[in-house]
Amino acid sequence: MSRIYVYPYGPSNSARSIVNETDGWMIKRKNSQYVQKPNHLTINWGSIDAPFNRCLNHPTAVRVARSKLATFQELYNSGIPTLTWTRNQEKAIEWGRKYRVFGRDTDNGQGGSGITVYEPGEPIGPHLFYTKYFRKQREFRVHVFRDRVICTSEKKRINGHANPHKYIRSHKKGWVFAFNCLKDNPVPPEVEATAIRAVKALNLDFGGVDVGWHEKTGPVIYEVNTAPGLEATTLKKYAELFTTLVKEL
Repeated sequence: MSRIYVYPYGPSNSARSIVNETDGWMIKRKNSQYVQKPNHLTINWGSIDAPFNRCLNHPTAVRVARSKLATFQELYNSGIPTLTWTRNQEKAIEWGRKYRVFGRDTDNGQGGSGITVYEPGEPIGPHLFYTKYFRKQREFRVHVFRDRVICTSEKKRINGHANPHKYIRSHKKGWVFAFNCLKDNPVPPEVEATAIRAVKALNLDFGGVDVGWHEKTGPVIYEVNTAPGLEATTLKKYAELFTTLVKEL
């Protein structure tokens, strides 16, 4: 019997939700006795050390995607627009004379952690690397499987949040991905096309691609999530996808 197996990067509500939604199995990270078989759909959910060569999202590709610097370099090499970045403090200081600059202290931070925002003209301190602020009109998450889009959402302020951060748009900072807003204002086609290219360039099977967009400058890739948060709409779409795939084995 074909069945879905999920190997998580660690404790993961989304991985557990996929298992429950698809009647699948979770593979233990320690002391597992799981033996992979040809009729198993094995899903690597964000792990850089998954012990499988045959799985969705090979751990080697996940390792690159988990690193912002490695992701930026790979996408740049493939001609895909990303944030402008540097590891050179002097270069960041030069940017900072005219532009807003983000100093970043972690290469794989989540939720806006490890970011210092410098306004134009402020003295810029030492950091692991720096990114130049991209002036966006809209921000999206595009969930991609290989050469097609699974679903999309747009980042919006959380209703009732007292003081959402203007530049660091994470859930903890007062922002959330919403779906209903896209009915009357759909995702620009170039955003979806660029997200598909990004997943392919990183040698991933799937990912939640965060994309900033401005009508004058087009899309810019922020990151590709290999263990995106799933609930309601996104969970249903991923479960449908994996259920379809396992039936083909």
